[in-house]
Amino acid sequence: MMSEEQPKRREIIPVFRPTRISEAAAPETVHVRYRHNGRDVSYFRMLIGNGISRAIPRVPVVLNADGSPWAEASLYLVDRAKLRPSNTGSLASVAADLGAYRWWLDEFGFDWRNFDSSDRFSTPTYQYRTFLGLEIDAGRVSRNVARRRISSLIGFYRHIMGNPRFGFVPIHAPWREAKVGLPSKDEKGFSRIIEVTTTDLKIPKAGTGTAWDVTIDDGGKLRPLPMVEQVALFKVLKSLGNTEYWLMHLVSVLTGARIQTVLTLRLQHFKDGPSSKGKLYKLRCGPGTGIDTKFSRDKVWLSIPGPLYEALHTYAKSDRARARQDKSVMGREDGNYLFLTQHGKPFYEGKDDLLKQGLGKKTQKVGQGVWDFINRQVLPEVRKTLPNFAYRFHDMRATFGLNWCDSIDKLDGGQYGYQWALNQLRQRMWHKSLATTERYLNYRQNHELLEKAEEAYAMWMNGLVEGAEC
Repeated sequence: MMSEEQPKRREIIPVFRPTRISEAAAPETVHVRYRHNGRDVSYFRMLIGNGISRAIPRVPVVLNADGSPWAEASLYLVDRAKLRPSNTGSLASVAADLGAYRWWLDEFGFDWRNFDSSDRFSTPTYQYRTFLGLEIDAGRVSRNVARRRISSLIGFYRHIMGNPRFGFVPIHAPWREAKVGLPSKDEKGFSRIIEVTTTDLKIPKAGTGTAWDVTIDDGGKLRPLPMVEQVALFKVLKSLGNTEYWLMHLVSVLTGARIQTVLTLRLQHFKDGPSSKGKLYKLRCGPGTGIDTKFSRDKVWLSIPGPLYEALHTYAKSDRARARQDKSVMGREDGNYLFLTQHGKPFYEGKDDLLKQGLGKKTQKVGQGVWDFINRQVLPEVRKTLPNFAYRFHDMRATFGLNWCDSIDKLDGGQYGYQWALNQLRQRMWHKSLATTERYLNYRQNHELLEKAEEAYAMWMNGLVEGAEC
């Protein structure tokens, strides 16, 4: 596969701080020293602005074949990071896409700036589009990844063509554009038409696929686990004896929280026992709370069932948790993470914490330990009873959504209408689009109707066969 053969072409700067060259050393300057082309380079840089306000966490850069930054692509990513400094997580995939483009340019000898030819199909953008089509056909790249790479490519070129400081004015356009109207729904469910610009580089979506698709599109294809798989999974998680990973899964499947939210829960939120037994505990998340959310969504609340809160409170005060806290630089402070590794390190470093760290920060934790635990320990054990079992941590979120819908359906009296259920689930899962929430509410009904249709069709076909018998 191309993704396995090509070298890594992006890096993440844990904390990016804009600087300028300084003429002399000073207390606030950083001394930069390195060796280039056989000679030593030494100079000083001074921070622009002051304090944390100018720092941006997790800014990616794209690398050339020699390991140096691809200046234009990296500056494009910095510009995007400046626009939304608290939401740089999504830029990692953009950097990976541009890194793949940079690899292709170097591998096949194309200049990303060369649009001199009047034959548009000989330019780098059209050639890359053709290359991705061949990769899809060969099964080396999925259609969704190829579509995303084209989208990232277009975003990059649009930016540098629209910003005079890059000085990029191609003789011929990198693509042809057209405007189309797409139906959409706003946050209140009202239909509208949105005009969007499309290009002839676009890779069409695959067919609608099987009607029996068991995934839900919620920021990616998520698979709600059937109850038999949930039982097997949590039985294995419990038997493995790792309390942290077991609780992480419980938090996600019982609240719908994404992994960055689960792993940035803090001790301060669970230091006191629940105020009223059995009641939901509402926990505010987002910027300023220490708990990360996707796209830095603010003013959102996590609904934690009473028994789960009690379990987290008990764990936070346990000898096991405190032994890990004592190994941490934050100790037993309220602001420390609820979940720490056996060495006292966070599984995932929150954005607020990254901003507080200095220029010397080289790496950051982004939940890799969770994926390793799942692949190395959980999956092999579950497959002893369910040989074809597979899941990702994000599937816990989809499982919560469907479990919640199923529990509402079982309530008597019909007192909960569709609109009420839609709004409640949307608030719990922090969806911006009602269409995403509707996918959960309609999931069971769609599959049940499909099963009935399949049964009716089978009966009709059986009648035809029997009528044809001699």
